[in-house]
Amino acid sequence: REWRLRNLILEVCKVAVACRDLLVVRHGDWVPQDHNLFPEYDIEKRVGLPYLPIQSRQVFSATRVRPVVFAPSDGARKAIAKVFGDGGPLVTLTLRRAAFDTARNTDLSLWGAAADQVRARGYKLVVLPDQDDCLGDREIFSQDWRVFEPAAFSLDLRLAVMERATLNFVSAGGMGVPAWYS
Repeated sequence: REWRLRNLILEVCKVAVACRDLLVVRHGDWVPQDHNLFPEYDIEKRVGLPYLPIQSRQVFSATRVRPVVFAPSDGARKAIAKVFGDGGPLVTLTLRRAAFDTARNTDLSLWGAAADQVRARGYKLVVLPDQDDCLGDREIFSQDWRVFEPAAFSLDLRLAVMERATLNFVSAGGMGVPAWYS
């Protein structure tokens, strides 16, 4: 879990140039302050969703603190151009498959049928997998579709391929955050 946390945080730093001076603390090491920007989110109980666009808008209205916009690096854009080229419209599917909170996981057979429909309309299709699945059961690879595995480990590459795409489908809210803020 610590490796995943650090991996995700470091990836956010690549795409959010305003991030710096990060500190990772363990539960119990830090007491929430009274100035929680997201009052709907209980830091101790982990209740609420502090990343929804409507909440960011409320914070901006109250504080004038603008949400940080994520953008892929030029290096990631060039890498995606080499991998996917300019040949035809691209559609991405970001599908949640995690070992925790499994009720939020996607039904791969249903998304497989949707993928067939997307391809039948002449689109290139690429699946952007969940990191937890890539490090675990690898269920995402059970379907007949192209999986771009590096996107599971690099937010920078994930944002670049989503930027290159004509359309992005995201199956779970948390996985949609990079798209919402890009």
